[in-house]
Amino acid sequence: MTSVACPLCGKYSPMDSFSTSEVDDIRTASMRGLGRGKGFEATERGSLFDSPEYQDTVSLIAKRTLEIVKLLFDYEAITYEDVRKALESDSADEEEDT
Repeated sequence: MTSVACPLCGKYSPMDSFSTSEVDDIRTASMRGLGRGKGFEATERGSLFDSPEYQDTVSLIAKRTLEIVKLLFDYEAITYEDVRKALESDSADEEEDT
């Protein structure tokens, strides 16, 4: 079985279950242990963008994301046109919401 490392965090996931879903937020969760060997549960969920104390983390993610985009350019996996279209698409969606 082949695994792929997330280019953002480095976590390995099996190739067939690597999430390719659309990203619309960077979510946070406070976790609570359920007891030895019983796992964890999320007690509070939120958005990293709504938490002023995590703005340094947002900046680090932004920096890493730009490094990933550069890597994709270097390997010709994306073009400037791809990025422009994606940014314009997001801008058009935002204008529709206002």
